[in-house]
Amino acid sequence: MNTFKSKYAKAYLIVITVLLFYAAPALAQVDFSTDETQFLAGNPNLQFQDFVGTANPPPQLCDNPATSNSNDGCFSPGQILPGIEFLVDPGLSPNALVLFEGDFFGNNNPPNVLASNVGGVGDDFDIIFTEPNINAVGINAGCLSESNTCINGDTVRVSVFGGSGLLGTIEIPVNSAFDSFLGINTVEPITEISILDGDVDTIQGVLNVWFGTRAAPQIPTLSEWGMISAVVGLGLIGVFFAVRRRRAFNS
Repeated sequence: MNTFKSKYAKAYLIVITVLLFYAAPALAQVDFSTDETQFLAGNPNLQFQDFVGTANPPPQLCDNPATSNSNDGCFSPGQILPGIEFLVDPGLSPNALVLFEGDFFGNNNPPNVLASNVGGVGDDFDIIFTEPNINAVGINAGCLSESNTCINGDTVRVSVFGGSGLLGTIEIPVNSAFDSFLGINTVEPITEISILDGDVDTIQGVLNVWFGTRAAPQIPTLSEWGMISAVVGLGLIGVFFAVRRRRAFNS
């Protein structure tokens, strides 16, 4: 009897180990949060990038990309922090970025938002990270429209990329108040965040960005606990049926 128990205990451990191994990629992708207070409290040492105190009062056309070396009508050198860049892709025209003034187009938007100067499908507003180990990012995103449709709200797709490719995608509601918060935690370092609004009349951008290394240790999220519970449950079910089958055979 002891040999029988030991045999199935070992089998159970093997099953759990294998399932956890295959579950690991799911736990290591990306965790999205819309709770700004909770996200920033859990990641207290992030750098903060906004676009206040720029070289000239907005609105201004900006060089594309905007980097820490930018020296144009929008930014002086060092105003964009090292390790972060902003660009419109695949447009890549010299003035594909715009620093907007408040209530531009009558959108009732806050001042000093950085957005695309190109509307429509295929021209993403991208945030590029050139520093290693950036795996915690928070953004206040929004949109503008000449027809004022963003006042009532719109939706943008946010895609997160790392060295291995696409880590995750989410659609979030945005408006011209630029108060839609999205927090992003990953295990693999983030290299790019792409924001896209498919409406040809709408342009997308950000009010500010927090970025840095996620706080550690990390408590598993609800989705991660769910995956772990599922793995353990599958292992228990497998062992249960194996034991029943053995008992039925012995009887």
